[in-house]
Amino acid sequence: MTDNKSNSPEEKENKEKPISGIERFLIWCAGIPPEAIKPYKMERLRFSASGLLVLLTAIFAVLSGSYALHFVFNEVYPAIAIGIIWGLFILTIDRLLLMGLYRYKGRHLWKQGLPRLALAAVIAITVAKPMELKLFAAEIETESAVLKREVIKERTADIDSAYAKYENRIDSILVAGDTELKRLESLRNELREEARREADGTGGSGKVSPGPIYRIKKQQADEAQSELEAFRSDFESTKDSLNSYRVALQNQKQSELEDYLSNFQSGLILKFQALEAVLKRYPEQKLVHYFIILLFLVIETAPLTMKLLMPTGPWEHLIRNEEEEIIEKINLRYSTA
Repeated sequence: MTDNKSNSPEEKENKEKPISGIERFLIWCAGIPPEAIKPYKMERLRFSASGLLVLLTAIFAVLSGSYALHFVFNEVYPAIAIGIIWGLFILTIDRLLLMGLYRYKGRHLWKQGLPRLALAAVIAITVAKPMELKLFAAEIETESAVLKREVIKERTADIDSAYAKYENRIDSILVAGDTELKRLESLRNELREEARREADGTGGSGKVSPGPIYRIKKQQADEAQSELEAFRSDFESTKDSLNSYRVALQNQKQSELEDYLSNFQSGLILKFQALEAVLKRYPEQKLVHYFIILLFLVIETAPLTMKLLMPTGPWEHLIRNEEEEIIEKINLRYSTA
């Protein structure tokens, strides 16, 4: 059942010309065994072109992935290493997409191709996004600074709010203490004034002499003075403790804020947020944004689109013949069993 046309002049000419290492690699990138299409010049050119597109997509994936991961790790070599792994992942997916798509399946080809094109579109958008970050780097840096200030302002407000209840409690205790201190001072002054009036005859008894009523008023004033001094002593001690606690709270709050600022990083998420803000603030930049996505869509979907639009070639016939032979062998085995 194998298509045997290996004696044609074209095949003899191509058999004499070996496949170069670069051509072999590009054909492999297209998901085709290089030796299988060695006799077919046009097939080699076609799949070399497809493989080149797949390779370019993988290279772009390495660059964009490394650039994006540089924000995550803030280290060059880990970002490059993981970017290379990401590029190999994209290369493998593209090869699998091409390997599973055969022209000879006729009208069912587009049913196979559409899901693959959708996946290729998702890959293209994923690869294109970090490139946008690089292209709009200056605008993103400016917008990131604005967003960073807003985030820090919100965090500072949250920290202030968290410590405000403790400071408010301290203030309420101090205000209550001052109020009580003023009340005791006022009471002491009133009792002293009443005792003085009893002594000079302007008080309730009207006698100019320190009589029994004077002594009662004097004793009440002295007791009020003692109570005032005791409260003032306790309140001063409490005030010192509360002020020390306030200073400790302020130091703790400042330390927490400084820790947050020192650990704050303008990561990848902030960059994407800044990119969205740039596109909203400058609508004219959206044209460039869409152009980049369209460019990567064309690059990523080009191998699949090419394979969908190209006519059936010798490679497809080889695959069809091999599959028919396998099916015949299976049918023969089960029919004779």
